[in-house]
Amino acid sequence: MQNHWLVRLLALLSTAGLSFAQPAALLARQIAESPVEKHLADARFAPIPNAPDCFLAVIEHGQPDKEASVMLMKASVACAVPWHWHTSNEQIMMLRGTARAQVRGDKDVVLQSGDYFFVPPHHAMRFACATELEKRKIMSEATAGVWGGSVGSVGTDGKFPLL
Repeated sequence: MQNHWLVRLLALLSTAGLSFAQPAALLARQIAESPVEKHLADARFAPIPNAPDCFLAVIEHGQPDKEASVMLMKASVACAVPWHWHTSNEQIMMLRGTARAQVRGDKDVVLQSGDYFFVPPHHAMRFACATELEKRKIMSEATAGVWGGSVGSVGTDGKFPLL
């Protein structure tokens, strides 16, 4: 009979330990972090894996495939990112330029310098540049992009091509 209570006690303690271990590890990682300062003049833009070559980025903080991240991106005129979606939300802050974005099922929106655009997880979207642009993209957690369609370009009227 005493073994029965011992097993229950050990199960309770191990469950409690697991529930405390994860927040403690997260807190330890947060405490170990340091402030980050980066300057645009030092940025080395590079192509983004699985994205059109005309879309470049520099990671300002985090690791996009493993954790929340912030990226500075730039693209050339007529660069278009086809339909895709992410496993986390995406926040876009336009720094310079003009672009058109569309979430599947919604009308397209024009984004200009200073504008903000939020896309929830698993919402298919596309993005096209009407002028050269720079934007800051914030992902709330590790993300994986799922791409579909083909890369197109923006017409002179600034409308999306058929993808």
